[in-house]
Formats: sequence, structure tokens, C-alpha cells
Amino acid sequence: AHGESGELIKKYEVKVGQGISGWVAEHLKPVIINDCYADDRFDPSFDRKTGFITRNMLCVPLLKADKLIGVLQVINKQNNAFTADDLVLMETFASQCAIAIDNANLKIFELDRQKMDQELAVAWSIQKRSLPQQLPDIAGLETAALLKPATQVGGDYYNELRVDDKRTLFVVADVAGKGIPAALIVSSLHAIILSHIANTGSFVLMD
Repeated sequence: AHGESGELIKKYEVKVGQGISGWVAEHLKPVIINDCYADDRFDPSFDRKTGFITRNMLCVPLLKADKLIGVLQVINKQNNAFTADDLVLMETFASQCAIAIDNANLKIFELDRQKMDQELAVAWSIQKRSLPQQLPDIAGLETAALLKPATQVGGDYYNELRVDDKRTLFVVADVAGKGIPAALIVSSLHAIILSHIANTGSFVLMD
């Protein structure tokens, strides 16, 4: 819808069961109403908000495999009333619209999934650079470590660092959150620990 009324329509929401379109959404059935104000299901609040007068209406559900995608509504047919032929035409059009909208939603979902996969790959790459490639040798002690990420990565960290001949630092951390932000925090933590040990020869981190 265009013009001033169109701007109002964009802000107007209808709950399932409210008004004619809400009734169609709830019952998944099309309706033809050629005198809206004579129908108890009609909600005149939109007319009152916009100053628009709804005379007649054809309303059909947008269905994809019996799943409601939305509702298609045509109002105020010029010169005469809506007919059964109009209903057949709108139901045919609605079925095509439902398919197109569902395909568009699936495409958006796929793009979001690909973006998430890319972010997780970057996060895992950042995270791996912070993990030790080889654990130090400690006389009399055999150690091993494995990080096996779930579907989301970026918030886990471990390390084993020789401070000197007598002291070894074991680090296990879990950063709140996942993905790239958590991986960057892990990377910063790794750098801070290495820098602190290199500068102080200690592993007691002070506030």
C-alpha cells in the first residue's frame, strides 16, 4: 500500500482471531464479505485510525503444505461485489505467493546459516592459534589435553606453560559467550598470560 494510509498499514498489527484477516488466519478458510460493517467479525478500529472506509473484502490464507504463511486481503472492489470467480483467482495467486514467501524465508535461513558457519570457522581458527601445539615436557609427569568443540566454538581455553624449572602453570578457562567475540577474549587472555609470565617470571596475576 502506498501513500499516507500505506505508512499506517505498515505499523498496524492484527492478532490471530482479530478481525476478518485474524479469523482467516485462525480458521485457515477464505471469506468473501460484501458488507464488512454488517459482519460481526469485522474490526473497524483500523478504519477509525485511518479514516478509510472498508466496504467489501476478499480474504484468503497463504498456505504452504497446510502451514500458515500469512493472509492475503483485497478490499473495496470497484463498482461491484466480490464473486466466486474472484475467490478462485485470489486462491490461485495466494498459493503462488505462499510458495514464493516460503522460498524467500528458506533462502534467508540458509544465508544466516552460512554466515554462522563462517563465523564459527573464524572463531575456531582464532581459538586454535591460542591453544598449545605441543605440551611441555615435565619430569615425572605425563600430560595430555584435547579440546573437542561442540557446534559452537570460541569460549574454551586451556594451556600448560613452563614458568621456570620448578614451576608449571596449568590454565583452564571458559569464556561466557560463543563465536568470534568469545574467541577474541580467549586470544587476549592467552596474550596477557604469556606477557605476564615473560615480564614478571610469575604466574600470580594481580588485579
